Amino acid sequence: GDVSAFLAITDSVLQQECPWPAVRMHWMARLHRTAQALVEWNAALGGIPVLAEEKGHLVLNDPPFVLTGQPDRIDQDPEGRLVLYDYKTGALPTKEQQTHFNKQLILLAIMAEDGAFGGLPSGTVSGAAYVGVGTEFKVQPAPVTPADLAAHRGQLRDLLHAYLRPTQGYTAMRAVKEEARIGDYDALARRGEWEPTDPAQALIVGDHHG
Repeated sequence: GDVSAFLAITDSVLQQECPWPAVRMHWMARLHRTAQALVEWNAALGGIPVLAEEKGHLVLNDPPFVLTGQPDRIDQDPEGRLVLYDYKTGALPTKEQQTHFNKQLILLAIMAEDGAFGGLPSGTVSGAAYVGVGTEFKVQPAPVTPADLAAHRGQLRDLLHAYLRPTQGYTAMRAVKEEARIGDYDALARRGEWEPTDPAQALIVGDHHG
């Protein structure tokens, strides 16, 4: 499609989903900046979209665990391989951030290879990328080569086994980008009663004898 078609779809979706005129105007202005680049990028892709925003789950056996996720988009290339995309309105994760703690697309790629998404058959993942659609258009690849995915499968297994041990603590504010962030579990971690520079204290909670 062309830019006018993309913006018409954008306006239609905002009219249906966003009841605040000021917010609609804000997002239309942002997307106007990236529309041309986004449309050109999309037109140059060789794959066919086969899944969009569908939640899936992968049941692991070693150890027992259910991994859930919802990719923004999965395409299938001419060779039948899968390509995943995640749209971002803010800054894209750098290579270093993906290496250390941003594993979203990598885990989704593992799920896709194992057939975790509804009617989409399992298959080899040939690529994945974060796509910026905010104030500027950028594309940041994610490391999803066979070697990368094999390594992350092993790391996930080791992490899950580690948290099965009662002596393994759940560290508050582990690998965060900024200390000023507000976390979903701040209340549980009693944040505000300690500083990030305070020595860590291990506290045994729950019933480990039942």
